[in-house]
Amino acid sequence: MIGVFVTFRYGDNFDERAVRKIAETARARFEGMSGLRSKAFTLNSAKREATNFYVWVHLALSYREPLTVIAFVLPRPAWI
Repeated sequence: MIGVFVTFRYGDNFDERAVRKIAETARARFEGMSGLRSKAFTLNSAKREATNFYVWVHLALSYREPLTVIAFVLPRPAWI
């Protein structure tokens, strides 16, 4: 198993309601995704960022999650 933290730092563009809406609507994109065992969305309003955590069965599969414009900011992944 491999864990991946993906942090989105919004800075002055932070809109908590918009970020929550993204999290609510993104769930369907990940349901049934091969190799993905778990996914959690987190939100830190004080830091103006969201961090998602994924658990994959294999490192190669961990690169499949689209780290693009889900949240309209550049994501910062960290594999553990």
